[in-house]
Amino acid sequence: MNTYAWTISSLDRYTSYEELTDVVTVIHWRLRGENPDGVTGEVYGAQAIPTPSADDFVSFENLTQEIVEGWLLDSLGEEKVQQFKSSVDTLITEKITPSRISSSPPWN
Repeated sequence: MNTYAWTISSLDRYTSYEELTDVVTVIHWRLRGENPDGVTGEVYGAQAIPTPSADDFVSFENLTQEIVEGWLLDSLGEEKVQQFKSSVDTLITEKITPSRISSSPPWN
């Protein structure tokens, strides 16, 4: 069974949006998977998130990995998250048993 971990690489933000400041608008992320033998695979992307209302706004300096990862997972939805995990699984499988290899011509 592979294990997975999200990394938040960077955050795009509006310096000012309505009455709010430093409002996150895009999350740049990486999803890394690892099998029990230590073989890894990784995919990355960027996800736009809805702009918050004043009631659910979290100031930039108070953001945590957990908060932003929650926004990311909510925005992606379970189906997309599973697709990304499947892509990571495929990358790991390709490292273990490649379906395509590169080699020198046989006459060298």
